[in-house]
Amino acid sequence: MSTNIGSEEWMQRVTKAALENRANQLNPNNATYWKCRDCKPVPAVNPLLAVLAAAAIGAAAATATIFGVQKILQLKKDKADDKPEDDTEEIVLEDVSEEENEEEE
Repeated sequence: MSTNIGSEEWMQRVTKAALENRANQLNPNNATYWKCRDCKPVPAVNPLLAVLAAAAIGAAAATATIFGVQKILQLKKDKADDKPEDDTEEIVLEDVSEEENEEEE
């Protein structure tokens, strides 16, 4: 069945196609969006690779955290080791006042 140019059915088809094209050009998930911008669509990422990358990033963060905690503990230990030991001698004061009084008499 052919559609005559200018008929109601033809106008509806043209309008629908124009609206779909416009919607596709505004949708970055559609190849038409990138084609009308002279760009290639971004290739889809393999979900397994995405999971592995996230796991690697998580492992690196956990490792950095562990090494950071170990470094803090080592610094605290070094600081505790650097404290001077208590080598002060105990000074005993004798009460010499009675002895002096006896000597004076």
